[in-house]
Amino acid sequence: MIAGASGLVGRKLLEVLLESDYYDKIIILVRKKLPIQHSKLHQFVFDFETAENKFPEANDVYCCLGTTIKKAGSKEEFRKVDLEYPLRVARVSFEKGARKFAIVSSMGSDENSIFFYNQVKDEAERGIREIPFETTLIVRPSLLLGKRDEFRMGEVVGKFLMWIFGFAIPKNLKAVDSQKVARCMFTVLKRDDKGIVVKTSGEIQRY
Repeated sequence: MIAGASGLVGRKLLEVLLESDYYDKIIILVRKKLPIQHSKLHQFVFDFETAENKFPEANDVYCCLGTTIKKAGSKEEFRKVDLEYPLRVARVSFEKGARKFAIVSSMGSDENSIFFYNQVKDEAERGIREIPFETTLIVRPSLLLGKRDEFRMGEVVGKFLMWIFGFAIPKNLKAVDSQKVARCMFTVLKRDDKGIVVKTSGEIQRY
């Protein structure tokens, strides 16, 4: 199951899972159905405000939910999408029998960060860690590369600087392609690793 299949990483993850024969069934939680058809794909129209209602069962859950304060409109709405919704999906999916959970966090996640974005990401990580999944995967990518539906000036500038000064930037700080993040999540969850697994941006680059 994928939460956030319409986002940058979620779209790539959906492509990866549909191309693989590892899963017989792939569920995506959507507010409205995506223009995609596939024999393995099941689109579950879903309200994240009431995640307990008619929540589907899944073995492995991938959470790619995320937004920005600008797009969300306020810090409170941002917390909903990047903290409350992921935790709700994690808790209810565990109660429904899920045993593996992967979430997209951020390279700078830190409760002591000066940035609200990073504080919220760290809070989400800590909440997920408390749920006793057999495998909990936390990926912490740097700047994400890929085509978004909306324009983000900060990312455009960041990509330009990466292109100019990439040779001098440590591997763990370099921008990472969204498809590599997706492949990292899928590869790790296929394995039988137990406990909490954290993949840094530099490690994600290998995928």
